[in-house]
Amino acid sequence: MNYHLIPNWSENVTETYEFRTTVFTSYSGREQRVAERLTPHRTVSFSTLLWDDRLLAFKALMHSRGADSISIADPARYGAVLSIEASIGATDIVVESAPWLTADMLLVLSDLDNSEFVGGEELTSVGSFSIDYDEDFDTLLSGVQIGITTPLTKVWPKGTVIRPAVSGRLNKTVTLSYVTDRVATSSITLEVNVPSGAPLMGSTSLGTFNSRPVLLASPNWAQPPSVTLSSGIEEVDYDRGIVKTFLPVEFYTKITQFNYADRSRDDIGVVLTLFNQMRGRQGEFYCPSWTTDMLPSGGIVSGSAYLTVVGSAVAETYALSTVETALAIKLIDGTWLFRKIISIIATDDPGPGAFSLDFDESFDMGSSGLFSKIEFDTVVGVDVAQSQIAMICWLNVCRFASDSLTIRWLNDDVGQAVVQIMALESLTPEA
Repeated sequence: MNYHLIPNWSENVTETYEFRTTVFTSYSGREQRVAERLTPHRTVSFSTLLWDDRLLAFKALMHSRGADSISIADPARYGAVLSIEASIGATDIVVESAPWLTADMLLVLSDLDNSEFVGGEELTSVGSFSIDYDEDFDTLLSGVQIGITTPLTKVWPKGTVIRPAVSGRLNKTVTLSYVTDRVATSSITLEVNVPSGAPLMGSTSLGTFNSRPVLLASPNWAQPPSVTLSSGIEEVDYDRGIVKTFLPVEFYTKITQFNYADRSRDDIGVVLTLFNQMRGRQGEFYCPSWTTDMLPSGGIVSGSAYLTVVGSAVAETYALSTVETALAIKLIDGTWLFRKIISIIATDDPGPGAFSLDFDESFDMGSSGLFSKIEFDTVVGVDVAQSQIAMICWLNVCRFASDSLTIRWLNDDVGQAVVQIMALESLTPEA
């Protein structure tokens, strides 16, 4: 059943993706994870404003729906926009490109009062040499021409929003909050059918390092990250005043909560793409800590494979770590250098291009020397001055700490997501 139901953007549109993963944890803390759900369950929640005929039609729908599914324009998907007016009887439409557009999908043209469902067929790029003109501006069009399976039944003006259709079942209980006797609002939750027929939103531009994808979406420091550190300490009380302490897990647990607030749909799409590829908690990826974990004492010479940082405590603490085994170096121009660590040793040599050797003794974070030399598995192919380094942080192997990801859309372009990421031991990637 096709139905006209659009969100009231005075409130957020929320979508939740949920996988199901069984995690087996050994006594030593190592995990085996099995994905029980290969396709996420998705729910979409939003508020809608109903009045007059729309209110009566909605009450009739609630009365007769039973267990039937309905199809609506996906309120959580960025809309494509008509580049030119589409007339009655038209069998193709021209839109600005949208990342979710594919052939053979159900599309919805909608305005405040009406929705028209059409089947999309062949997609054709309309470039700068097209013979199709926008008569209002006498300029050449660019975008995508979509062939549709059924002729349009009404005129749709330029600027009309087109979204993919999504099908599902409304929540069992629906409440109407009346404003007047002819106007009401309702909070809608649509449990999307699996498969829904609508493409998953996201980006495919994820980089990789050491055979794993890398999450480089930047958190919003208006809501800074929080880090929870814990150790798997076990205590045995012999009830005679003696307590023995054991540490069966040799590495600590680090869970970081990143707030992706007020981020573009592309940034949110990167997070969502990775979440879907990892199937929630099941998969592994790399993620920088996004915090300054050490300070450089010098630069990096092209062709060398090491970096020297301030304080011997880095070597004393992390030389044998099975968690902190890779480094992410962010440069002031925004580019990243990723390297696996072979060794970390204490040294008195500050490295090439050091600013000064006159350090306050209170800044000496160790006992074996003023610096730590970090050796990489591969050389760095460019000269990097100390002044070019914006941040050095650990690059951890991670997984999502939850099988659920919720995105709050403030509008078509801006969303928010809170993600918890758990650092893991750096083991050899599975084939």
